[in-house]
Amino acid sequence: MANPLSIYSGPGFVAFDDPVNGLFLPGHTGEINIEGEPRAFEAMDGNSMPLSMLFKFKAGLLQSNQAQLDELISRRVQKQTIYVLGFESMAVMKNVYPSGALKRGFKAGEGHLLSVEAQTGVEADVYNRENLFDADGSFELDGNSDGLADGWNKIATGTASIVASFVSGGGNAQQFLSVAGNDGIYKDVVMPFNHDLTLTLSVNAKNVSGTTQSMVLELQTLNAAGGVIATYTGTAESFTNNEIRRVSLNQAVSPAADVKTVRARIKIVTANKTFQWDQAQLELGQLTDYREN
Repeated sequence: MANPLSIYSGPGFVAFDDPVNGLFLPGHTGEINIEGEPRAFEAMDGNSMPLSMLFKFKAGLLQSNQAQLDELISRRVQKQTIYVLGFESMAVMKNVYPSGALKRGFKAGEGHLLSVEAQTGVEADVYNRENLFDADGSFELDGNSDGLADGWNKIATGTASIVASFVSGGGNAQQFLSVAGNDGIYKDVVMPFNHDLTLTLSVNAKNVSGTTQSMVLELQTLNAAGGVIATYTGTAESFTNNEIRRVSLNQAVSPAADVKTVRARIKIVTANKTFQWDQAQLELGQLTDYREN
């Protein structure tokens, strides 16, 4: 039997979500493990080949209570998406059925431990991302040929087009012509949490407007209904014509309510101006070099 593949290991914040019950945010735990375990092998020319992978999730939540266990039990008949927010990455497991048991303390005042387990079938969607945009941050693909890279949306009705990248290494970039002030593009990332954390949004940018112009980065937190909880706007960044540089917004977030989605917005300050963007990144913690995962 081959060794398990480690997807995530360490402390983190755990959240569950399903279409019937909605969000359940039990909280932080000191140790979470997500592993992929090869389940079948076939001999080929004297070698063993994995044919399927079973993914397993295990976590123990201290200071738990009966209400949390009851909530988990109520979700056993609905496929869950499990989110784990670590210090520098987010792991996601989709289409899993959880189970749990409450281990009670022996003495008054001792915290209870909610032991949670879940596992997937072989056709699982399980991943761990440092760049929460994943491949969409590269602006490479435009599946419907509307000029806007896959995974992104327009803030208003500006003109989007895919152009050759200005970043070393080639590929594509997103070009955008604003029709109004603070027009631009945005991307939503589902990442449930209700605790203080730091997010960093960054992107390589080039002003191709012909004159000195400005752009700005912005983050919004949204609740499960899609309503905006808070908006965090960075400082406007001035670019001379054809100037290229990376800009970032490092933001401490203290949510006033449960957050389901973070919306990252890249905006042009003035109407009828054009910027190009490439290698966008949303990450937990401080700014790091771009990576596509």
